[in-house]
Amino acid sequence: MTVYVTQELKGRDLSSALEFGELQVVVPANVEITPDNFPEVMQTVFSAMVSFDCRMDYLLLSGNPVVMGLVWQRAAEEAYEKDTSLRVLRWDRIDSRYVLFDV
Repeated sequence: MTVYVTQELKGRDLSSALEFGELQVVVPANVEITPDNFPEVMQTVFSAMVSFDCRMDYLLLSGNPVVMGLVWQRAAEEAYEKDTSLRVLRWDRIDSRYVLFDV
């Protein structure tokens, strides 16, 4: 199982997400999205998610909303094809940890 972190956030503690699987950053923190590099970013997202399995893996949405949208699109297409939900991790501020949210 893998947790796909949409975009790395420097200084953010993601250790509680490790209980769901190995963390894989889709887009590094230092990548800024511009109209000029959007095709490259889109290719980075789709390449990083080539092994994504909506029945086994998780999404942790963070960073640039454009990156989150690209990752969500890729994951939602697969979930639709396999007629299943997406497994998203959301931050529970009361328990200070990531928890599963099936969508």
